[in-house]
Amino acid sequence: MIAIVSLISVVLGGVAAVQAERYPAYVQLIETVAGVLLIGGLGLIGAALPIAA
Repeated sequence: MIAIVSLISVVLGGVAAVQAERYPAYVQLIETVAGVLLIGGLGLIGAALPIAA
């Protein structure tokens, strides 16, 4: 379950980072949220690795 949540977080963060250029007024906010999602998702993946091994 942790792996699925982290995968969704990473994918949503990546999509948000790519689509941020569509909204010039909110680029900084969208990129910040995307970065948090990416770092959080990768952190969850890292946390889940010792459990799976």
